[in-house]
Amino acid sequence: MCQQKEKVQYKNKDKYLYTFLSRKVEGLDPMKPWQPTHLGKVPLPSLTLLEIDKLQIRTSYTFYIKRSSSTCLEERFFVDAHLKKIDFLAFFSIKMEPILLNTLEKKNYSMSNKILKLGIFGFGCVGQGLHNVLSKTKGINATIEKICIKHPNKKRSLDAAYFTTNPSEILDNPEIDVVVELIDDSEAAYHIVKEALTKGKAVVSANKKLIAEHLEELLFLQSKYETPLLYEGSVCGSIPVIRNLEEYYDNDLLSSVSGIFNGSTNYILSKMKNEGLDFEVALKEAQDKGFAESDPILDVGGFDAKYKLCITLLHAFGLLVRPENILNIGIQNLSDQDVHYATQNHKSIKLVVHGQKQGQDISAFVMPTFVSSDNPLTNVHNEFNGILMESAFANQQFFGGKGAGSDPTGSAVLSDISALTYGYKYEYKKLHQSTIVTYSTQQLLEVYVRYQDKNTVQWEDFETISQRFESKDYNYVIGSVYLEKLLQEEWALNDHISIVLKSILEGETLDAIDSNNAAALAAV
Repeated sequence: MCQQKEKVQYKNKDKYLYTFLSRKVEGLDPMKPWQPTHLGKVPLPSLTLLEIDKLQIRTSYTFYIKRSSSTCLEERFFVDAHLKKIDFLAFFSIKMEPILLNTLEKKNYSMSNKILKLGIFGFGCVGQGLHNVLSKTKGINATIEKICIKHPNKKRSLDAAYFTTNPSEILDNPEIDVVVELIDDSEAAYHIVKEALTKGKAVVSANKKLIAEHLEELLFLQSKYETPLLYEGSVCGSIPVIRNLEEYYDNDLLSSVSGIFNGSTNYILSKMKNEGLDFEVALKEAQDKGFAESDPILDVGGFDAKYKLCITLLHAFGLLVRPENILNIGIQNLSDQDVHYATQNHKSIKLVVHGQKQGQDISAFVMPTFVSSDNPLTNVHNEFNGILMESAFANQQFFGGKGAGSDPTGSAVLSDISALTYGYKYEYKKLHQSTIVTYSTQQLLEVYVRYQDKNTVQWEDFETISQRFESKDYNYVIGSVYLEKLLQEEWALNDHISIVLKSILEGETLDAIDSNNAAALAAV
Protein backbone atom coordinates (compact mmCIF):
# COMPACT_ATOMS: atom_id res chain seq x y z
CA MET A 1 0.00 0.00 0.00
CA CYS A 2 1.17 3.51 -0.69
CA GLN A 3 2.78 5.20 2.29
CA GLN A 4 2.72 8.77 0.98
CA LYS A 5 0.12 11.04 -0.48
CA GLU A 6 0.63 13.53 -3.26
CA LYS A 7 -2.38 15.50 -4.34
CA VAL A 8 -3.23 16.77 -7.80
CA GLN A 9 -2.47 20.49 -7.73
CA TYR A 10 -4.32 23.09 -9.79
CA LYS A 11 -3.83 26.74 -10.73
CA ASN A 12 -7.41 27.70 -11.58
CA LYS A 13 -10.62 26.17 -12.82
CA ASP A 14 -9.31 25.84 -16.38
CA LYS A 15 -5.67 24.79 -15.96
CA TYR A 16 -4.25 22.04 -13.81
CA LEU A 17 -0.81 20.79 -12.94
CA TYR A 18 -0.84 17.03 -12.64
CA THR A 19 1.59 15.30 -10.32
CA PHE A 20 1.43 11.71 -9.22
CA LEU A 21 3.25 9.67 -6.64
CA SER A 22 5.88 7.24 -8.00
CA ARG A 23 4.72 3.81 -6.95
CA LYS A 24 3.73 0.36 -8.18
CA VAL A 25 0.21 -0.27 -9.41
CA GLU A 26 -1.21 -3.10 -7.34
CA GLY A 27 -2.96 -5.94 -9.12
CA LEU A 28 -1.56 -5.15 -12.58
CA ASP A 29 0.53 -7.90 -14.13
CA PRO A 30 3.24 -6.26 -16.29
CA MET A 31 3.66 -9.46 -18.33
CA LYS A 32 0.11 -9.47 -19.66
CA PRO A 33 -1.13 -7.50 -22.72
CA TRP A 34 -2.64 -4.16 -21.78
CA GLN A 35 -6.34 -4.07 -21.06
CA PRO A 36 -8.58 -1.42 -19.53
CA THR A 37 -9.03 -1.85 -15.80
CA HIS A 38 -11.70 0.23 -14.11
CA LEU A 39 -10.35 1.70 -10.89
CA GLY A 40 -13.44 3.54 -9.77
CA LYS A 41 -14.55 7.15 -9.70
CA VAL A 42 -12.89 9.72 -7.47
CA PRO A 43 -13.20 13.47 -6.80
CA LEU A 44 -10.97 16.25 -8.13
CA PRO A 45 -8.93 18.27 -7.32
CA SER A 46 -8.35 16.49 -4.00
CA LEU A 47 -7.34 13.24 -5.68
CA THR A 48 -4.63 11.06 -4.14
CA LEU A 49 -3.40 7.65 -5.28
CA LEU A 50 -4.40 6.38 -1.85
CA GLU A 51 -7.98 7.31 -2.69
CA ILE A 52 -7.70 5.50 -6.02
CA ASP A 53 -6.72 2.37 -4.08
CA LYS A 54 -9.94 2.62 -2.10
CA LEU A 55 -11.96 2.55 -5.36
CA GLN A 56 -14.42 5.06 -3.98
CA ILE A 57 -17.29 6.05 -6.30
CA ARG A 58 -18.12 9.65 -5.44
CA THR A 59 -18.24 11.75 -8.62
CA SER A 60 -18.42 11.43 -12.38
CA TYR A 61 -14.69 11.60 -12.98
CA THR A 62 -13.44 8.28 -14.31
CA PHE A 63 -9.90 6.93 -14.23
CA TYR A 64 -8.49 3.97 -16.10
CA ILE A 65 -5.10 2.38 -15.86
CA LYS A 66 -3.92 0.43 -18.89
CA ARG A 67 -0.87 -1.59 -19.76
CA SER A 68 1.00 -0.33 -22.81
CA SER A 69 2.14 -2.97 -25.30
CA SER A 70 4.80 -0.67 -26.74
CA THR A 71 8.17 -2.38 -26.88
CA CYS A 72 10.07 0.78 -27.79
CA LEU A 73 11.80 2.88 -25.17
CA GLU A 74 10.61 1.28 -21.97
CA GLU A 75 7.41 -0.44 -20.99
CA ARG A 76 4.90 2.14 -19.79
CA PHE A 77 1.72 2.43 -17.80
CA PHE A 78 -0.59 5.33 -18.44
CA VAL A 79 -3.63 6.90 -16.88
CA ASP A 80 -6.37 8.14 -19.14
CA ALA A 81 -8.45 10.76 -17.34
CA HIS A 82 -11.53 12.49 -18.65
CA LEU A 83 -12.36 15.85 -17.06
CA LYS A 84 -15.13 18.30 -17.81
CA LYS A 85 -12.87 20.95 -19.30
CA ILE A 86 -9.47 19.35 -19.71
CA ASP A 87 -8.36 15.99 -20.98
CA PHE A 88 -4.94 14.51 -20.56
CA LEU A 89 -3.10 11.25 -21.04
CA ALA A 90 -0.15 10.70 -18.70
CA PHE A 91 2.40 7.97 -19.33
CA PHE A 92 4.26 6.16 -16.57
CA SER A 93 7.31 3.97 -16.81
CA ILE A 94 7.70 0.76 -14.82
CA LYS A 95 9.00 2.96 -12.00
CA MET A 96 5.91 5.13 -12.44
CA GLU A 97 7.79 8.32 -13.22
CA PRO A 98 5.14 10.67 -14.64
CA ILE A 99 5.39 12.28 -18.07
CA LEU A 100 2.48 14.54 -19.01
CA LEU A 101 0.79 14.13 -22.38
CA ASN A 102 -1.46 16.74 -23.96
CA THR A 103 -0.98 19.59 -21.50
CA LEU A 104 -2.84 22.79 -22.20
CA GLU A 105 0.23 24.97 -22.56
CA LYS A 106 1.76 23.96 -25.90
CA LYS A 107 4.15 26.05 -27.94
CA ASN A 108 2.64 27.59 -31.05
CA TYR A 109 3.76 25.64 -34.08
CA SER A 110 2.45 28.12 -36.63
CA MET A 111 4.91 28.64 -39.46
CA SER A 112 2.79 31.01 -41.52
CA ASN A 113 5.32 33.83 -41.57
CA LYS A 114 8.22 31.82 -42.94
CA ILE A 115 9.11 29.52 -45.79
CA LEU A 116 9.13 25.92 -44.59
CA LYS A 117 12.34 24.08 -45.31
CA LEU A 118 11.73 20.40 -45.94
CA GLY A 119 14.01 17.45 -45.38
CA ILE A 120 12.68 14.41 -47.24
CA PHE A 121 13.52 10.75 -46.62
CA GLY A 122 12.89 8.70 -49.74
CA PHE A 123 12.44 9.69 -53.37
CA GLY A 124 10.45 6.82 -54.76
CA CYS A 125 6.90 6.91 -56.07
CA VAL A 126 5.47 9.17 -53.34
CA GLY A 127 8.59 11.32 -52.97
CA GLN A 128 8.59 12.12 -56.66
CA GLY A 129 4.86 12.74 -56.51
CA LEU A 130 5.36 15.23 -53.69
CA HIS A 131 8.04 17.07 -55.68
CA ASN A 132 5.75 17.15 -58.70
CA VAL A 133 2.68 18.55 -56.91
CA LEU A 134 4.78 20.99 -54.86
CA SER A 135 6.40 22.40 -57.98
CA LYS A 136 2.99 22.95 -59.59
CA THR A 137 1.20 24.32 -56.53
CA LYS A 138 1.18 28.04 -55.86
CA GLY A 139 0.74 29.60 -52.46
CA ILE A 140 2.49 27.03 -50.26
CA ASN A 141 5.61 28.49 -48.68
CA ALA A 142 7.79 25.39 -48.69
CA THR A 143 11.04 24.39 -50.35
CA ILE A 144 12.93 21.12 -50.48
CA GLU A 145 16.33 21.53 -48.84
CA LYS A 146 17.65 17.99 -48.83
CA ILE A 147 16.53 14.47 -49.79
CA CYS A 148 18.01 11.42 -48.07
CA ILE A 149 18.19 8.35 -50.32
CA LYS A 150 19.46 4.79 -50.06
CA HIS A 151 20.97 4.29 -53.53
CA PRO A 152 23.19 7.22 -54.55
CA ASN A 153 24.02 5.85 -58.00
CA LYS A 154 20.43 5.62 -59.17
CA LYS A 155 19.51 8.11 -61.87
CA ARG A 156 17.38 10.96 -60.47
CA SER A 157 15.24 13.67 -62.02
CA LEU A 158 16.70 16.39 -59.74
CA ASP A 159 20.14 17.90 -59.38
CA ALA A 160 22.56 15.71 -57.41
CA ALA A 161 23.09 18.55 -54.91
CA TYR A 162 19.66 17.82 -53.44
CA PHE A 163 20.57 14.29 -52.41
CA THR A 164 22.46 12.73 -49.53
CA THR A 165 22.84 9.30 -47.98
CA ASN A 166 23.56 10.77 -44.54
CA PRO A 167 20.40 11.15 -42.37
CA SER A 168 22.15 13.64 -40.06
CA GLU A 169 22.23 16.19 -42.89
CA ILE A 170 18.50 16.44 -42.34
CA LEU A 171 17.97 15.46 -38.70
CA ASP A 172 20.83 17.61 -37.37
CA ASN A 173 20.24 20.57 -39.64
CA PRO A 174 18.68 23.39 -37.57
CA GLU A 175 17.46 25.12 -40.73
CA ILE A 176 15.13 22.26 -41.64
CA ASP A 177 11.67 22.74 -40.10
CA VAL A 178 9.82 19.68 -41.34
CA VAL A 179 10.94 16.09 -41.84
CA VAL A 180 8.91 14.28 -44.51
CA GLU A 181 9.25 10.48 -44.16
CA LEU A 182 8.38 8.58 -47.37
CA ILE A 183 10.34 5.32 -47.26
CA ASP A 184 9.11 1.72 -47.46
CA ASP A 185 11.08 0.30 -44.54
CA SER A 186 8.78 0.81 -41.54
CA GLU A 187 11.47 -0.02 -38.97
CA ALA A 188 13.94 2.51 -40.41
CA ALA A 189 11.07 5.00 -40.76
CA TYR A 190 10.24 4.58 -37.07
CA HIS A 191 13.75 5.59 -36.01
CA ILE A 192 13.71 8.57 -38.37
CA VAL A 193 10.34 9.82 -37.11
CA LYS A 194 11.26 9.28 -33.47
CA GLU A 195 14.56 11.16 -33.77
CA ALA A 196 12.94 14.01 -35.68
CA LEU A 197 10.23 14.46 -33.04
CA THR A 198 12.74 14.35 -30.18
CA LYS A 199 14.75 17.08 -31.93
CA GLY A 200 11.73 19.34 -32.17
CA LYS A 201 11.04 18.99 -35.87
CA ALA A 202 7.54 18.67 -37.25
CA VAL A 203 7.00 15.39 -39.12
CA VAL A 204 4.82 14.34 -42.05
CA SER A 205 4.61 10.63 -42.88
CA ALA A 206 2.69 8.36 -45.23
CA ASN A 207 3.90 5.10 -43.66
CA LYS A 208 0.78 3.34 -42.37
CA LYS A 209 2.66 0.33 -40.95
CA LEU A 210 4.98 2.53 -38.89
CA ILE A 211 2.13 4.61 -37.52
CA ALA A 212 -0.21 1.70 -36.75
CA GLU A 213 2.47 -0.29 -34.92
CA HIS A 214 3.71 2.66 -32.85
CA LEU A 215 0.58 4.79 -32.32
CA GLU A 216 0.84 4.81 -28.54
CA GLU A 217 4.43 5.94 -28.48
CA LEU A 218 3.89 8.49 -31.23
CA LEU A 219 1.17 10.10 -29.10
CA PHE A 220 3.62 10.27 -26.24
CA LEU A 221 6.46 11.72 -28.33
CA GLN A 222 4.26 14.42 -29.86
CA SER A 223 3.26 15.60 -26.43
CA LYS A 224 6.59 15.34 -24.67
CA TYR A 225 8.51 17.25 -27.34
CA GLU A 226 5.57 19.44 -28.38
CA THR A 227 6.02 18.65 -32.06
CA PRO A 228 3.24 17.78 -34.51
CA LEU A 229 3.06 14.59 -36.55
CA LEU A 230 0.65 14.53 -39.51
CA TYR A 231 -0.07 11.46 -41.63
CA GLU A 232 -3.08 12.05 -43.89
CA GLY A 233 -1.31 10.28 -46.75
CA SER A 234 -1.08 7.04 -44.76
CA VAL A 235 -4.81 6.30 -45.15
CA CYS A 236 -6.46 6.10 -48.57
CA GLY A 237 -4.09 8.34 -50.48
CA SER A 238 -5.75 11.53 -51.69
CA ILE A 239 -9.01 11.06 -49.73
CA PRO A 240 -9.01 13.37 -46.66
CA VAL A 241 -10.09 10.74 -44.13
CA ILE A 242 -8.24 11.74 -40.97
CA ARG A 243 -8.82 15.47 -41.23
CA ASN A 244 -12.55 14.90 -41.72
CA LEU A 245 -12.72 12.57 -38.73
CA GLU A 246 -10.80 15.06 -36.59
CA GLU A 247 -12.73 18.17 -37.61
CA TYR A 248 -16.05 17.40 -39.27
CA TYR A 249 -16.92 14.36 -37.16
CA ASP A 250 -15.38 15.62 -33.91
CA ASN A 251 -18.75 15.77 -32.12
CA ASP A 252 -20.93 13.62 -34.36
CA LEU A 253 -21.83 10.17 -33.06
CA LEU A 254 -20.19 7.80 -35.51
CA SER A 255 -21.65 4.31 -35.57
CA SER A 256 -19.47 2.78 -38.28
CA VAL A 257 -16.61 3.39 -40.66
CA SER A 258 -16.13 0.96 -43.53
CA GLY A 259 -14.67 0.97 -46.97
CA ILE A 260 -12.16 -0.08 -49.60
CA PHE A 261 -8.80 1.00 -48.19
CA ASN A 262 -6.45 -0.78 -50.59
CA GLY A 263 -6.24 0.05 -54.30
CA SER A 264 -4.17 -3.00 -55.28
CA THR A 265 -6.74 -5.55 -54.13
CA ASN A 266 -9.60 -3.52 -55.56
CA TYR A 267 -7.85 -3.49 -58.94
CA ILE A 268 -7.45 -7.27 -58.82
CA LEU A 269 -11.07 -7.91 -57.79
CA SER A 270 -12.34 -5.50 -60.45
CA LYS A 271 -10.44 -7.41 -63.14
CA MET A 272 -11.67 -10.77 -61.84
CA LYS A 273 -15.30 -9.63 -61.97
CA ASN A 274 -15.36 -7.41 -65.05
CA GLU A 275 -12.92 -9.27 -67.31
CA GLY A 276 -13.06 -12.79 -65.90
CA LEU A 277 -9.34 -12.88 -65.09
CA ASP A 278 -7.95 -15.45 -62.67
CA PHE A 279 -6.47 -14.10 -59.45
CA GLU A 280 -2.86 -14.75 -60.51
CA VAL A 281 -3.33 -13.07 -63.91
CA ALA A 282 -5.01 -10.02 -62.35
CA LEU A 283 -2.25 -9.80 -59.72
CA LYS A 284 0.47 -9.86 -62.39
CA GLU A 285 -1.29 -7.08 -64.27
CA ALA A 286 -1.51 -5.01 -61.07
CA GLN A 287 2.21 -5.53 -60.47
CA ASP A 288 3.06 -4.55 -64.06
CA LYS A 289 1.15 -1.28 -63.59
CA GLY A 290 2.81 -0.53 -60.27
CA PHE A 291 -0.32 -1.05 -58.17
CA ALA A 292 1.14 -4.04 -56.29
CA GLU A 293 4.63 -4.85 -55.02
CA SER A 294 6.73 -7.79 -56.23
CA ASP A 295 5.93 -9.38 -52.84
CA PRO A 296 2.23 -8.50 -52.68
CA ILE A 297 1.26 -10.21 -49.40
CA LEU A 298 0.87 -6.93 -47.48
CA ASP A 299 -1.78 -5.90 -50.01
CA VAL A 300 -3.55 -9.14 -50.96
CA GLY A 301 -3.33 -10.50 -47.40
CA GLY A 302 -5.23 -7.52 -46.01
CA PHE A 303 -2.34 -6.25 -43.85
CA ASP A 304 -2.07 -2.86 -45.55
CA ALA A 305 -5.80 -2.27 -45.08
CA LYS A 306 -5.53 -3.37 -41.43
CA TYR A 307 -2.81 -0.82 -40.66
CA LYS A 308 -5.00 1.90 -42.16
CA LEU A 309 -7.95 0.65 -40.09
CA CYS A 310 -5.90 0.92 -36.86
CA ILE A 311 -5.20 4.58 -37.60
CA THR A 312 -8.81 5.25 -38.57
CA LEU A 313 -10.17 3.70 -35.35
CA LEU A 314 -8.17 6.18 -33.26
CA HIS A 315 -9.54 9.22 -35.05
CA ALA A 316 -13.08 7.87 -35.54
CA PHE A 317 -13.75 6.38 -32.09
CA GLY A 318 -10.78 7.22 -29.85
CA LEU A 319 -9.75 3.56 -29.82
CA LEU A 320 -6.13 2.41 -29.58
CA VAL A 321 -5.76 -1.18 -30.74
CA ARG A 322 -2.70 -3.13 -31.80
CA PRO A 323 -2.67 -4.45 -35.41
CA GLU A 324 -2.11 -8.04 -34.28
CA ASN A 325 -5.42 -7.92 -32.38
CA ILE A 326 -7.41 -7.21 -35.55
CA LEU A 327 -8.50 -9.96 -37.93
CA ASN A 328 -7.38 -9.60 -41.53
CA ILE A 329 -8.49 -12.11 -44.15
CA GLY A 330 -7.17 -11.29 -47.61
CA ILE A 331 -8.22 -12.08 -51.17
CA GLN A 332 -5.43 -14.53 -52.07
CA ASN A 333 -7.72 -17.56 -51.62
CA LEU A 334 -10.58 -16.25 -53.74
CA SER A 335 -11.40 -18.06 -56.99
CA ASP A 336 -13.68 -17.63 -59.97
CA GLN A 337 -16.21 -19.83 -58.12
CA ASP A 338 -16.55 -17.18 -55.40
CA VAL A 339 -16.88 -14.39 -57.98
CA HIS A 340 -19.50 -16.43 -59.86
CA TYR A 341 -21.49 -17.01 -56.64
CA ALA A 342 -21.45 -13.25 -55.98
CA THR A 343 -22.58 -12.45 -59.53
CA GLN A 344 -25.43 -14.97 -59.35
CA ASN A 345 -26.62 -13.22 -56.19
CA HIS A 346 -26.29 -9.73 -57.75
CA LYS A 347 -23.34 -8.75 -55.62
CA SER A 348 -19.68 -7.86 -55.95
CA ILE A 349 -16.76 -8.98 -53.78
CA LYS A 350 -14.64 -6.20 -52.29
CA LEU A 351 -11.93 -6.28 -49.64
CA VAL A 352 -13.60 -4.11 -47.00
CA VAL A 353 -12.42 -2.76 -43.65
CA HIS A 354 -15.10 -2.65 -40.97
CA GLY A 355 -15.17 -0.55 -37.82
CA GLN A 356 -18.50 -1.05 -36.08
CA LYS A 357 -19.77 0.54 -32.86
CA GLN A 358 -22.50 -1.09 -30.79
CA GLY A 359 -23.05 0.61 -27.45
CA GLN A 360 -19.55 1.28 -26.14
CA ASP A 361 -18.02 -1.73 -27.91
CA ILE A 362 -16.03 -1.37 -31.12
CA SER A 363 -15.46 -4.34 -33.41
CA ALA A 364 -12.96 -4.12 -36.26
CA PHE A 365 -11.76 -6.47 -39.00
CA VAL A 366 -10.70 -6.69 -42.65
CA MET A 367 -12.40 -9.29 -44.85
CA PRO A 368 -13.63 -9.93 -48.40
CA THR A 369 -17.25 -8.81 -48.37
CA PHE A 370 -20.29 -9.30 -50.58
CA VAL A 371 -21.39 -5.78 -51.58
CA SER A 372 -24.91 -5.22 -52.89
CA SER A 373 -25.72 -3.12 -55.95
CA ASP A 374 -27.21 -0.29 -53.85
CA ASN A 375 -24.02 0.08 -51.79
CA PRO A 376 -21.79 2.98 -53.00
CA LEU A 377 -18.76 0.72 -52.68
CA THR A 378 -19.97 -1.46 -55.54
CA ASN A 379 -19.11 1.34 -57.97
CA VAL A 380 -15.56 1.77 -56.68
CA HIS A 381 -13.38 0.14 -59.34
CA ASN A 382 -9.73 -0.56 -60.10
CA GLU A 383 -7.20 1.34 -57.95
CA PHE A 384 -9.79 3.67 -56.43
CA ASN A 385 -10.71 3.70 -52.74
CA GLY A 386 -14.06 4.43 -51.10
CA ILE A 387 -15.08 5.13 -47.52
CA LEU A 388 -18.52 5.00 -45.90
CA MET A 389 -19.20 6.79 -42.62
CA GLU A 390 -22.42 6.30 -40.67
CA SER A 391 -23.32 8.79 -37.94
CA ALA A 392 -26.28 9.86 -35.85
CA PHE A 393 -26.68 13.29 -37.40
CA ALA A 394 -25.07 13.23 -40.86
CA ASN A 395 -26.34 9.69 -41.58
CA GLN A 396 -24.38 7.95 -44.36
CA GLN A 397 -21.64 9.80 -46.21
CA PHE A 398 -19.37 8.50 -48.94
CA PHE A 399 -15.85 9.60 -49.84
CA GLY A 400 -14.14 8.33 -52.97
CA GLY A 401 -10.88 8.89 -54.81
CA LYS A 402 -7.55 7.42 -55.80
CA GLY A 403 -6.09 5.58 -52.86
CA ALA A 404 -2.58 5.13 -54.19
CA GLY A 405 -0.19 6.42 -56.77
CA SER A 406 2.49 9.04 -57.04
CA ASP A 407 0.52 12.27 -57.38
CA PRO A 408 -2.57 11.34 -55.27
CA THR A 409 -0.48 10.38 -52.23
CA GLY A 410 1.95 13.23 -52.90
CA SER A 411 -1.04 15.57 -52.83
CA ALA A 412 -2.10 14.25 -49.40
CA VAL A 413 1.44 14.73 -48.08
CA LEU A 414 1.50 18.28 -49.43
CA SER A 415 -1.83 18.94 -47.71
CA ASP A 416 -0.19 18.06 -44.38
CA ILE A 417 2.76 20.32 -45.13
CA SER A 418 0.34 23.13 -45.95
CA ALA A 419 -1.54 22.52 -42.69
CA LEU A 420 1.68 23.01 -40.73
CA THR A 421 1.94 26.56 -42.07
CA TYR A 422 -1.09 27.53 -40.00
CA GLY A 423 -0.18 25.56 -36.90
CA TYR A 424 -2.43 22.56 -37.44
CA LYS A 425 -1.96 19.41 -35.37
CA TYR A 426 -4.16 16.46 -34.50
CA GLU A 427 -6.04 17.00 -31.26
CA TYR A 428 -7.17 13.36 -31.00
CA LYS A 429 -10.53 14.63 -29.84
CA LYS A 430 -12.29 11.29 -29.63
CA LEU A 431 -9.49 9.90 -27.46
CA HIS A 432 -10.19 12.57 -24.85
CA GLN A 433 -13.96 12.48 -24.77
CA SER A 434 -15.65 11.36 -21.57
CA THR A 435 -17.18 8.26 -23.16
CA ILE A 436 -14.92 5.22 -22.83
CA VAL A 437 -15.03 2.70 -25.69
CA THR A 438 -13.57 -0.80 -25.64
CA TYR A 439 -12.40 -3.13 -28.37
CA SER A 440 -14.56 -6.24 -28.68
CA THR A 441 -14.33 -9.41 -30.76
CA GLN A 442 -17.78 -10.56 -29.60
CA GLN A 443 -19.38 -9.64 -32.91
CA LEU A 444 -21.46 -12.25 -34.72
CA LEU A 445 -20.83 -12.43 -38.46
CA GLU A 446 -22.69 -14.19 -41.24
CA VAL A 447 -20.10 -15.66 -43.60
CA TYR A 448 -19.80 -17.65 -46.82
CA VAL A 449 -17.15 -20.36 -46.48
CA ARG A 450 -15.90 -22.32 -49.50
CA TYR A 451 -13.76 -25.37 -48.80
CA GLN A 452 -12.25 -28.40 -50.53
CA ASP A 453 -12.10 -30.80 -47.59
CA LYS A 454 -14.77 -30.39 -44.91
CA ASN A 455 -12.36 -31.77 -42.32
CA THR A 456 -10.28 -28.59 -42.62
CA VAL A 457 -13.16 -26.50 -41.23
CA GLN A 458 -13.72 -26.37 -37.47
CA TRP A 459 -17.48 -26.74 -37.53
CA GLU A 460 -17.95 -26.38 -33.80
CA ASP A 461 -16.96 -22.70 -34.15
CA PHE A 462 -20.20 -21.98 -36.01
CA GLU A 463 -23.25 -20.76 -34.12
CA THR A 464 -25.63 -21.44 -37.01
CA ILE A 465 -25.53 -22.87 -40.52
CA SER A 466 -28.35 -21.69 -42.79
CA GLN A 467 -27.21 -23.11 -46.13
CA ARG A 468 -24.91 -25.89 -47.33
CA PHE A 469 -23.93 -26.98 -50.84
CA GLU A 470 -21.61 -29.82 -51.83
CA SER A 471 -20.52 -31.10 -55.22
CA LYS A 472 -17.46 -32.74 -56.72
CA ASP A 473 -15.61 -29.47 -57.32
CA TYR A 474 -17.45 -26.87 -55.25
CA ASN A 475 -18.46 -26.90 -51.57
CA TYR A 476 -19.67 -24.05 -49.42
CA VAL A 477 -21.75 -23.18 -46.38
CA ILE A 478 -23.46 -20.01 -45.16
CA GLY A 479 -23.32 -19.69 -41.40
CA SER A 480 -22.76 -17.42 -38.43
CA VAL A 481 -19.56 -17.33 -36.41
CA TYR A 482 -18.14 -14.95 -33.83
CA LEU A 483 -15.31 -12.66 -34.87
CA GLU A 484 -13.30 -13.96 -31.91
CA LYS A 485 -13.34 -17.50 -33.36
CA LEU A 486 -12.07 -16.36 -36.74
CA LEU A 487 -9.31 -14.39 -35.04
CA GLN A 488 -8.20 -17.28 -32.85
CA GLU A 489 -8.57 -20.34 -35.06
CA GLU A 490 -6.03 -21.27 -37.74
CA TRP A 491 -8.59 -22.90 -40.05
CA ALA A 492 -9.87 -19.45 -41.06
CA LEU A 493 -6.47 -18.74 -42.69
CA ASN A 494 -6.14 -22.13 -44.44
CA ASP A 495 -4.94 -21.73 -48.03
CA HIS A 496 -7.74 -24.01 -49.26
CA ILE A 497 -10.55 -22.11 -47.55
CA SER A 498 -12.19 -18.94 -48.82
CA ILE A 499 -14.21 -16.74 -46.43
CA VAL A 500 -16.43 -13.86 -47.52
CA LEU A 501 -18.58 -11.72 -45.21
CA LYS A 502 -22.30 -11.68 -45.96
CA SER A 503 -23.49 -9.46 -43.11
CA ILE A 504 -22.78 -8.17 -39.62
CA LEU A 505 -25.46 -9.57 -37.31
CA GLU A 506 -26.87 -7.40 -34.56
CA GLY A 507 -28.44 -8.68 -31.39
CA GLU A 508 -27.71 -12.30 -32.24
CA THR A 509 -26.93 -14.70 -29.38
CA LEU A 510 -26.63 -18.39 -28.76
CA ASP A 511 -30.37 -18.40 -28.04
CA ALA A 512 -30.93 -17.65 -31.74
CA ILE A 513 -29.90 -21.19 -32.71
CA ASP A 514 -33.14 -22.99 -33.45
CA SER A 515 -33.71 -26.67 -34.10
CA ASN A 516 -33.21 -26.30 -37.87
CA ASN A 517 -29.82 -24.70 -37.39
CA ALA A 518 -28.86 -27.34 -34.88
CA ALA A 519 -29.83 -30.01 -37.39
CA ALA A 520 -27.73 -28.36 -40.09
CA LEU A 521 -24.73 -28.30 -37.79
CA ALA A 522 -25.22 -31.94 -36.91
CA ALA A 523 -25.37 -32.85 -40.61
CA VAL A 524 -21.99 -31.24 -41.22
